[in-house]
Amino acid sequence: MCYYRLAIYECKHTIYGRKMAYCKVQQDFLSGKRGLECTTKNAHSLQTLRLDSDCEKCRKLDELQLRTKQALKELREGREGSRDTAGSSMQDSLIDSLDDVTSDLGSSGAPTSDDTADISHDV
Repeated sequence: MCYYRLAIYECKHTIYGRKMAYCKVQQDFLSGKRGLECTTKNAHSLQTLRLDSDCEKCRKLDELQLRTKQALKELREGREGSRDTAGSSMQDSLIDSLDDVTSDLGSSGAPTSDDTADISHDV
C-alpha cells in the first residue's frame, strides 16, 4: 500500500496527488523480487489537504442546476403572463390541434377493418 498526497474537497470528493512513499510490495517490484506492482493507494496523513471549495465536476453541476432553475422560473413566469393576457386562447389552440389530429385518425380513432386486413392469424 503506497502512500500518496490527498486533496479532500468541501463536496467530499477526493483526488490523489503524487506518490510520497513506496510500500514493501512496490519496493520488491522495483528491485525485481516480485512480478506484480502495488496497486493499492493510501493517503499519507501528513500530506492530506482539505480544500474550502468544491471540485470542478461539482462546480459545473451546480452551475448547470442554477441555470436550469432560472430557465424554469422564466418559463413559469412567461406561462403565467400569457394566461393573464391571452385568457384561454392557448387552451383553445391546443383543443383545435387535438381535434385536427383526431379527425386525421377517423371518427373513432380506432383502426378500421381495412387496417387489420393484412394481419394473418396463423398460430
